[in-house]
Amino acid sequence: MTTRIHVRDMTVDDCEAVTRVRVRGWQAAYAGLVPQSYLDGMDLTVAEDVERRRASLAQGTTLVNVVAERPDLGVIGWGC
Repeated sequence: MTTRIHVRDMTVDDCEAVTRVRVRGWQAAYAGLVPQSYLDGMDLTVAEDVERRRASLAQGTTLVNVVAERPDLGVIGWGC
């Protein structure tokens, strides 16, 4: 069985999912390389990151942001 991944432009509605992907990615990729207290602390700044992303997208940006999503899981990746 093949699972399709759809890549599309990121919208303001994706900001929370993108922040979750970014934080979980850091926590997995840098475990043992970055102090665990820093990685754990990233959970505390999720709301701030979501609002910053929403504001940036709402006012327009020259950056291209895309998300990858699966029908069964929603947003599973993000690229900028």
